[in-house]
Amino acid sequence: MLVIVGCASGPSEITPSAEPSSAEAVPNLEARLDELLGADLNGAALVARDGSILFAQGLGMADAGSNLANSPETRFRLGSITKQFTAMAILILESQALLDRSDSICDHIDDCPEAWQVVTIEHLLGHTSGIANYTDQRDFDSRTAATPAQIVAEVADIPLGTEPGESFSYTNTGYVLLGMAIEEVSGKPYAAYLRDEIFGPLGMEDSGYEDGDTPGLATGYSSDFDVAEPISMSVPYAAGGLYSTVLDLHLWQEALYTERLAPAADIDRYFTPLVQDTDVAGFGYAYGQYVGDDGGSKLIAHSGGINGFATFLARYPDDHITVVLLSNREASPALDTLATRAARLVRESP
Repeated sequence: MLVIVGCASGPSEITPSAEPSSAEAVPNLEARLDELLGADLNGAALVARDGSILFAQGLGMADAGSNLANSPETRFRLGSITKQFTAMAILILESQALLDRSDSICDHIDDCPEAWQVVTIEHLLGHTSGIANYTDQRDFDSRTAATPAQIVAEVADIPLGTEPGESFSYTNTGYVLLGMAIEEVSGKPYAAYLRDEIFGPLGMEDSGYEDGDTPGLATGYSSDFDVAEPISMSVPYAAGGLYSTVLDLHLWQEALYTERLAPAADIDRYFTPLVQDTDVAGFGYAYGQYVGDDGGSKLIAHSGGINGFATFLARYPDDHITVVLLSNREASPALDTLATRAARLVRESP
């Protein structure tokens, strides 16, 4: 079963960290992080502060059948963490005046339903389009390859659930449409555009769009070491089709403190919520990520779940802390809770 959601355990479960007790002093940060993250996580984890990596380890097995251990260089499917890269591609095109977030999506795709004429790029970015989620449909098939146009056609005749801009309703269809817009405006395939404009310039050599033959990719497990159901990676597309490593995602997060991808004003807009009320209490939704608060510290986060993999990426800009958790096991512990606890340990360390 394909799941491409806001958080690995459901979008409503970004859990703020509890206040530490006096008994939870941090005598050795790396050892405490290893104790916290190594207990249940099968995958890889990275924790960084002020650009310096404090903890980066592979945990458990990348391929149990081959006795191959996970490492910080192991590649994992990202699921919905993909969305922030799709959104960055839109931001770059905006900064180049090649599209505007007020554009109708029908300006950038063929065979657009009449009801979608009022749906804008901004509505899609913030999940307020009202367009049905293709992965929720009864006849949804994750095994059969499909083009983006075929995916969209599956829900094109379904009436909008709400008026565009009226309310938040998480939908992967919106990000498939954004991927199609990126291709139409740039003249490049989605995978090539991200490679040329994001992954290449940032030196993210272990990141890309999975095409079914990705060397170094961990085997995905449903639980324990039962191999997960197969999936055609054409199906998640720009909503969940990317892979990466914890080290590459650290490069990504650090680049967002600079103007390497877009001017500072545009980067600020990238992190500014487009909608305040979402399916995560206390969190708004910006360009492909939730924005809220964790114990008084600003938290920007998103997670993903896709066959065999669960992921979580947390950014604390006020503290300049990054936590990356990538698991090749669907039945993972609550990654959001682990991430906020890891960030708490860093904040409380000397």
